[in-house]
Amino acid sequence: MLGGFKSNLHNAIQSTLAEEAVDLVGVIKKGIRDQAPGGETFAPLSELTLASRAFEGKGNRDKILMVDGDLLGSVTHKTGYEEAWVGVLKSKVSSDGKSMVNIAAVHENGFEPIVIPYTDKVRKYLMAMMTAYGIEPTASEGGKKDVIIISIKPRPFLEPSFKKWSRNAADRWKRGIGRRMVGFGS
Repeated sequence: MLGGFKSNLHNAIQSTLAEEAVDLVGVIKKGIRDQAPGGETFAPLSELTLASRAFEGKGNRDKILMVDGDLLGSVTHKTGYEEAWVGVLKSKVSSDGKSMVNIAAVHENGFEPIVIPYTDKVRKYLMAMMTAYGIEPTASEGGKKDVIIISIKPRPFLEPSFKKWSRNAADRWKRGIGRRMVGFGS
């Protein structure tokens, strides 16, 4: 009876591991779609971000991390021998050729400062966008006139999702392995 126990236990572990990895991917994606990873609602987008997205005709312009679906579609998993990885692959790129792992890191951790040269092209774009959406231009006091400095707020989606998913992990593991071992040796 015990001859195949080790093999069956290994298969039960591998199957449960794969099931859990798929489940975590689902929790991460649901958090992005619901705009509240792990139950933590994203901070709202700025008025300028919303206006810029509308001005450029982007879909889902009021959704955080979902303008084009590239980030949502890049969340995946890989399983190996008694291990699993869940996240965004380095090899994934956005529809405009940007590294999805870099984009994910910026959103997860935030990023500052970003210095953008305030060229005539940038000035014309901002004025057209702000005029189209009724935003009154303001000048920041003491700021340089030849650059724009912005920061991107952290909007974590991986860590809060992982925390939520891991709450009942031990119980799910026991059930998953137990379900797969039922009837062993009968």
